[in-house]
Amino acid sequence: THGGNVGIRRNAGNTAEFSVANFAAGGYAIYKTIINNVNQWDFGSGATNSGDQHFEIYNRNLSLEGLRIDWTNNNLLSGGTIQGTALGAGVAPGAAGTLKLTNKLALYNNNVPAGLGQEYIAGSAVLTSTTTAVTTTNLVASVPANSMYTVRAALTCDTTSAAATVNITIGWTDPSNTPQTAALGSAVACTALGASSFGSLTQMLSAKSGTAITYSTSIVNTPTYDVRVIVLQGTSN
Repeated sequence: THGGNVGIRRNAGNTAEFSVANFAAGGYAIYKTIINNVNQWDFGSGATNSGDQHFEIYNRNLSLEGLRIDWTNNNLLSGGTIQGTALGAGVAPGAAGTLKLTNKLALYNNNVPAGLGQEYIAGSAVLTSTTTAVTTTNLVASVPANSMYTVRAALTCDTTSAAATVNITIGWTDPSNTPQTAALGSAVACTALGASSFGSLTQMLSAKSGTAITYSTSIVNTPTYDVRVIVLQGTSN
């Protein structure tokens, strides 16, 4: 050690573990490893003496964090770059094989996105081989703020059925507190499979805060059909 504080030591109780550290400062890190004549870098757990529940690469001269994996914040990954792509705060792993972005995309194809930055699926529904009508069902139970959404729906007959039809209705309440609906201009006909046995609907809408976005289907006779619906949120106000 140097002055009893800085040096290399084997950690107590673990013969396979050692620290190169400024022990007086409480950091367990490879402390002030000189990479070049300009910058000094710290590596390891507690590189900035802010706790031992993270691993980071830290530029001490410039007081910049290069890369940080923080176990106290659900394995938050921040700082640094991946192939030139900057990692900002709020990039973290979710369930196995997934990634969480807690902030919007700051830059896309070298352009700054407006609004939410990227539409996302706020609600969805999938029913297959259905033979009954769907009663009014929430796609979004409560809109968080007056916002713009796009609803996309597809209806498909699975089998033929004499004089059977199906239609879909999207429901919402606009910012003036007026209930609104949208449906296919013509119901999907399941009498024969072909161009008339498929239908789709795309509806852009503005929904009032605290209200629901819904869908329902209506049938004639007994069609066997699939319905798939998604709701994309385009703005946050």
